[in-house]
Amino acid sequence: MKIRNLLETAIKQLSLKKLPTPELDARILLQHVTNLSPEVIILYPDEEVSSEIIEKFQQLIQRRLNNEPVAKIIGKKSFWKSDFLVNNFVLDPRPDTEIIIEAALTAFPDKDTPLEFLDLGTGSGCIILSLLQEFPNAIAVAIDISEDALNIAKANAKSHLLENRVSFLKQNWADSLNKKFDLIVSNPPYIPSKDIENLSDDVKNYDPMLALDGGIDGLEPYHYLAKQLVNLLKKDSFAILEFGQGQAPYIKYIFEQNGYKTHKILKDLNNIERAIIIKKRE
Repeated sequence: MKIRNLLETAIKQLSLKKLPTPELDARILLQHVTNLSPEVIILYPDEEVSSEIIEKFQQLIQRRLNNEPVAKIIGKKSFWKSDFLVNNFVLDPRPDTEIIIEAALTAFPDKDTPLEFLDLGTGSGCIILSLLQEFPNAIAVAIDISEDALNIAKANAKSHLLENRVSFLKQNWADSLNKKFDLIVSNPPYIPSKDIENLSDDVKNYDPMLALDGGIDGLEPYHYLAKQLVNLLKKDSFAILEFGQGQAPYIKYIFEQNGYKTHKILKDLNNIERAIIIKKRE
């Protein structure tokens, strides 16, 4: 079978399932199973594909038809400027989260400054490792309560040659930490428990519930963090926290009631309020 025919069949299958990006999904999965570049697949559509490759590709397409995310199938996802390993123990990095990196670059325009970062609920490590790539003299602490998630984050740190600049701790948020940081970042779980069942299958069946469920109203982690971060921020330092759609006024209230001032609310790629920058009130 030729590349073009293999792709056409897969795209038709994915389209019938009403998946959002059937052509892109099919091409990524074919690239993964063949190790061919996107250019080769585009320029040589009449190349014949072996029966072994066809079988492996069809197995991956079937997984996608079962709503498994492409990133989970191929085991990696792009974020900021790099690819990161992912599996069912971590969230897939999402483009909207990149606003945290952009905000940090704005907050610290001198990228050579020696800084200390803290990432709470690091998951795959994509946020903190991207920050370390941008700030070559920075060091970091990354925390997660999941040992399985930390194993992925450690593997990502090693693959990007950053393992000597980040310390990974298994614990609940910032419990027991007693040092101060120049920047604290976090993408906590913020989905209200009652809304979990309404999430798309590719999220609720393949992302870790620990990283999704934010309690009754989705705000439980923020109440907890509001008590902790005030003692972990250096003078004039920042915390940047992601949150869910419609939660901005509640997040702002929680932190302002606990000794912080709101520096800025950040909007994501869809112009939806998605993250808050807070400073300790002096």
